Amino acid sequence: FSASLRARNVDTSRSNGAGDVMIHAGVQVQPKLLWESYGQPGGVFPANGCLYVQDIKNKPELNEQHVEVLDWHPDRGRFAVKFSEPLLLKPENLRAPDISDETNWTKSDSHLYDLPACVAQRIAIALPARIVAALAAASRAMRLSLWLCPQAQSLWAKLLERGHGPCAADVVHAVRPMLAGPTMYRVARGLKRIFDKTFELVDGGADQRSGGFKVVACPVARRLLNFQVGAQGAIRNAAGPQTEAAISELQTLQRLWDSSPVALVTGGYLSDKLALTMTEIPYDVLQIFRSTQVEADRHTALMSWLNRLHDCLLVSVRDAGYRTLSMPTLCTGGIGIPIQFVAVAAVQSIYRDFCEHPSDPMRLRICCFEPLHLQMLRAVKDEVFDNFYRAEVTEDLVSLLQRSQREHPEDR
Repeated sequence: FSASLRARNVDTSRSNGAGDVMIHAGVQVQPKLLWESYGQPGGVFPANGCLYVQDIKNKPELNEQHVEVLDWHPDRGRFAVKFSEPLLLKPENLRAPDISDETNWTKSDSHLYDLPACVAQRIAIALPARIVAALAAASRAMRLSLWLCPQAQSLWAKLLERGHGPCAADVVHAVRPMLAGPTMYRVARGLKRIFDKTFELVDGGADQRSGGFKVVACPVARRLLNFQVGAQGAIRNAAGPQTEAAISELQTLQRLWDSSPVALVTGGYLSDKLALTMTEIPYDVLQIFRSTQVEADRHTALMSWLNRLHDCLLVSVRDAGYRTLSMPTLCTGGIGIPIQFVAVAAVQSIYRDFCEHPSDPMRLRICCFEPLHLQMLRAVKDEVFDNFYRAEVTEDLVSLLQRSQREHPEDR
């Protein structure tokens, strides 16, 4: 991890295969990825992106027609598809071609046909999931043993936990509560890629790199004074006088920050809304720093506050009905919190929000004014991505960073 912390200076966005062809939540994704994450189990998403319509009662003439997938609408729980006119259809009203439509596995009686199902499953549990899927296509008997029979569900549950992590089933069931079997593996893989696509890291200031985002986070002091420096000065100046007038009204309110460290106001010229985020260190955290020299206690208090701050920001934006947020690195400049801790808190909060709302992800962008901030955030995001369904690893990132600081003090 510490090596990646020092060495990764290139964009680590991952490719999903053939070119990205559509816009979802403001980012480019493939329709195959949306179907993997939110579609019905069974079948193979075809290269042409067309699915069959099924079980439509009010327009039965649509049944068995081919439609092209355009997008996923999380607020409606439906896919946008193209027929003679755009339609919104539930996942259960769409069907990918069955594997039997494209291969001759159903005609195959290979030498594996008489392998008992219990033996096939014992062998499969020791193999990578992609090899198990290939074996399932070897013959009708293997397809039944490794894919279709009830016992195959427990096999794929074990493969899912081993291949992705113990949290994978919970996140998948948040999207499809009754899902079981090999499709769970497909959905887990798709959701992980959706997270990567909807969480962006860019260089530059949030005042310059927030085009297309409905909400921009702006760090502010408790008294909301514009000090004309750093991210808060740049963002407020870009938002303009309408935003400053709205902030002036907030300054008259008593106990403004009692319930939440985040307040939304008009974004003026910059965005629909500005999420004013009060980044002054709370008194209780300062007291811990004054009363103890124990490094672990200080780090725990600091991370607890940073996690709450970022969680409140995401919850406030989501509760206001928005799903796109651009933000600078909070608490780094004038507040002086080391980027290592801010990076971990920001990425962990974004990860938690995604896992709680996997079928309705937010598009999030962190704008990094300093190259070291971008490098650190990429390293932390990579660590979370590589251990996406292993919560114990993502929760222990602070320990990894502390160890990295001790081993490589030049990175501080």
